[in-house]
Amino acid sequence: MSVVTPKVDKKSKEYQTQLEDAIIRYQKALETNNQRAIDLYYNKICAIYPPNLHIQEWYNQYYYLYDSYDDFSIEYMKIFCNVLSNWQPRNLRKVSRYGGSGEFKNYFIGALHHNYINLVKADNAAKRNPSCKCPICDKFVSPLSTHLRKCHSDILWDHMNNSGFDLETLAHCPFCKSFKTPRTIECTCETVNEDCEICKKNALKEAIKKHLLSKHSTLLFQKFNEMYPGYQTVSPRLMSVYNQDDNEGDENCTYDRIEDSNKINDLVNMNLSLLEEKIISNALSGKKKIVFNASVYRCTIDEFNTALNSLKNKMSLLGLEV
Repeated sequence: MSVVTPKVDKKSKEYQTQLEDAIIRYQKALETNNQRAIDLYYNKICAIYPPNLHIQEWYNQYYYLYDSYDDFSIEYMKIFCNVLSNWQPRNLRKVSRYGGSGEFKNYFIGALHHNYINLVKADNAAKRNPSCKCPICDKFVSPLSTHLRKCHSDILWDHMNNSGFDLETLAHCPFCKSFKTPRTIECTCETVNEDCEICKKNALKEAIKKHLLSKHSTLLFQKFNEMYPGYQTVSPRLMSVYNQDDNEGDENCTYDRIEDSNKINDLVNMNLSLLEEKIISNALSGKKKIVFNASVYRCTIDEFNTALNSLKNKMSLLGLEV
C-alpha cells in the first residue's frame, strides 16, 4: 500500500519563510539599535503580515475593557511589537506540548488571547472585590486579600513566631504534607559553593514562606481579621484570577477553593504525628482525659509533653481555645 504525501502549499511556505526572515532581521536590528534597519524590517513585516488586518474583530469582542478605540489600538500594537521582539522560530524553541506549527501568526493570536483573557479576569475581580483602604498602610487596594499576601505577610510570620513556630529552623510545613523541599539551590555567595549551608537554609526558608502564603493564607487572614475586625478578606464568589504556577505546580492566586471553616477539621488535616492524632482522637471522643498514660499512648512522658505542646501551638495558630 503506497503512502500518499500531502501537497505542500509552496506559496504559503514561501510567505512564512519571508516573514520569519524579516522578523529575525528586525530582532538583530533591535540588538544593535540600528534605527534605520529597525524601520526597514518593521515596514517589511507589516507588508507581509498587516497587524491591523483583524483588529476590528478583536475590538468588537473586548471593546468594553477600554475607554476608546485609540486606547485599544495602542495596546494592540504594543502587544504586536512585544511579540516581534520575543518570537523565535520553531527549531529554536522548546517543543510545543500542543503540537503547534510554530507560525508567527499563531504566536501573535495566542498573545492577544492571553492578554484579553487576563484583562477580563481582572475586570471580574474588580467587580467582586471593590477597592478598599488598607488599615495598615492607608492605600486603596483591590482585592484586600492579595494586598495582604504581597505587602503584609509579616503578620503571619509574627503570628507563627508567637505561636511557637520558628521560621529559621522549620524544615517542613507544620500544617500539611504537600510541601516539597527545593530540588536545586543556587549559591549566591561571593565564593560559589554547591554545598553552601547558608544558601540552603535561606532557600528552604523562602520556599516554606511561599508555601505558607499559597496554601495556608487563611491563617494570615484570620489574624488580620482579629486585628482589624470588619474588613472582608474573602470574596463572596471565590474564583482563580491570577494564574501563575509556583514551584510546586500549584496556581498562585488569592483563593482557588473555599477553605474549610471548621477549625477542628483544619486541625485534623494538619501534618500531625501519630501521637498527636491519638491525643486528638481521645480528646474528641470525650472518653479519656488528656493526661499521660503510658499504656494508652505507648510513649515516654517527654514524648507525650512534646506532642501535646505541638498540638497547643497549632490550635493557637488556628484560633482554637487551648
